[in-house]
Amino acid sequence: LIIPPAILIFKEKVTAKEAIGAFIAVGGVTILFL
Repeated sequence: LIIPPAILIFKEKVTAKEAIGAFIAVGGVTILFL
């Protein structure tokens, strides 16, 4: 939900580590709100 808009806005390629890090961050926040 965050990575595609980031690519469109910043027009930068996202590395695997960044994708995984962002996924974990989003997952962690989601768990906190559940």
